Amino acid sequence: MERVGREYLDLGPEDRLLDINAQWGDLAVYLAHDFQVPTCAIVATSSQLAHATNLTGESQVQRFLRFVTGDYRAVAKCLAPGIPPFTKAIALDVLDTIGTRNIPSFLRSVNESMVNGGRLLIQVTTTPGEEEWAEHWWYHWFRQNYIQPGADTSMLTSIEQIMVELQRAGFEVLQLESLTTDAALTTAIWSNRLCASKRQIETELGEDTYRAWELYLNWTQSLYARARLHKHFILAVKRA
Repeated sequence: MERVGREYLDLGPEDRLLDINAQWGDLAVYLAHDFQVPTCAIVATSSQLAHATNLTGESQVQRFLRFVTGDYRAVAKCLAPGIPPFTKAIALDVLDTIGTRNIPSFLRSVNESMVNGGRLLIQVTTTPGEEEWAEHWWYHWFRQNYIQPGADTSMLTSIEQIMVELQRAGFEVLQLESLTTDAALTTAIWSNRLCASKRQIETELGEDTYRAWELYLNWTQSLYARARLHKHFILAVKRA
């Protein structure tokens, strides 16, 4: 988390941070607290909002941090008359929430909310090619039906496509970093933790839920390990 704030975004008290797809709010709370930067974070659901709000507690971070619900179109909620545009923005695992077809409009929305020279850090999971199309199709079908219903998961979105769309939206790519090996190792750790909690999960949620998540995590880890899924950080700067 510190690397994100210090190395990638180079955050300081003079910045204003937009966190799109803040999920459960942990990163937004950390960055707002440790870097004392005014932050607007977008979460998707009311349960995520409740969890994120609870993380702030009674701490002083509430002075810096505001949560709103919605998807990338909720960026407008973070902008108000008299409030300057954002100097930094972050969007992690963004394709899950916006879908491939909405990449251009998403990037235009972010561009319009930022000052020239502002930094954008996005994390994306992409597909390297069409050689294993059948496996990818079944993987995303399983994920949409059993793990993340309603999610517009990325199908055959390449890192090259993301880079092209960034340039079209007025961003210059400064850095591209592969996280694929780290993602494989992280997913393996999650799978081991799931197995260690098997009895509790089956008792509370049922055997079918446990088996679905066991398959999903093992499958995801295998795809990363075989480089059939790629994960990247892309650092870009607004030029126009």
